[in-house]
Amino acid sequence: MQATSETGRARARRFLSRVWVPAIVGLAAGGAGAWAAGGRAPEPAAAVRPAHGFKAPSRSGAHEPPPVVIPEVPRELAGAPALTAEIETRGENRTAHRTSVTRTSDRVHVSLGPQGPEWLFVRNPRDGRRMSATLIDREHQVLIEYDESELRSGGIGRGWADVVSLGVEPETLGQLEPTGRARSIAGHRAVEMRLPRGAGGRIRELWWSDEAAAPLQIAIEDGTSRREISVHRLRLGADESLLRDPRERYPDFAVMDVADHREKRHEAAH
Repeated sequence: MQATSETGRARARRFLSRVWVPAIVGLAAGGAGAWAAGGRAPEPAAAVRPAHGFKAPSRSGAHEPPPVVIPEVPRELAGAPALTAEIETRGENRTAHRTSVTRTSDRVHVSLGPQGPEWLFVRNPRDGRRMSATLIDREHQVLIEYDESELRSGGIGRGWADVVSLGVEPETLGQLEPTGRARSIAGHRAVEMRLPRGAGGRIRELWWSDEAAAPLQIAIEDGTSRREISVHRLRLGADESLLRDPRERYPDFAVMDVADHREKRHEAAH
């Protein structure tokens, strides 16, 4: 049962590493490889406690962690229209993975299939740059809640801009320039966007819909690997029932935060 549970969680995280790779911080530093291989996601580093219970003095300089950078939500996505999309991702082995995404200006729901896990990301109403999330494990009837710090330390996202953009790193979005080419994708007009000559970035090709405020096709190159993300079905509007609080949708499910869930999983393994 433990192996099955881990497989479900790994599938949920693999979606994020494949579909939102450009926007996710830290995956290139080791997390993505384990998740893509189907292994356990890396645990956040434990706090180092000084011996004998004494609190270590704070130090300035190179030993201090870098300040947390929460990206601003791009102007194009500040009031993102509601949409429902079926997204297909193909990696180097050409295996296709399809995922359903429902997005509004303040919530994003991700479904990995009729019996698979779900994510619900919620924008912070007081600070629109921030977010929290719930992983819905329907197989084991548990809701796992992630606060902002857990999402960040788990490599899932730094803030709302990393999720609402559906695959375009917010820092990159501001640099993209239209090439003048346009075509229809999933029944919607899309214009080709490219990074300026000489600009760094992993997005090699992008087709953007102004109407949906979303990318409809993306090609990502990261070193020697290439991923292609494309929208196969897209309609404006959202099923609001999917965006309700998971505790209302699944009132019989257990609820715990990810730290307690991690501890429970650790105890079960021993």
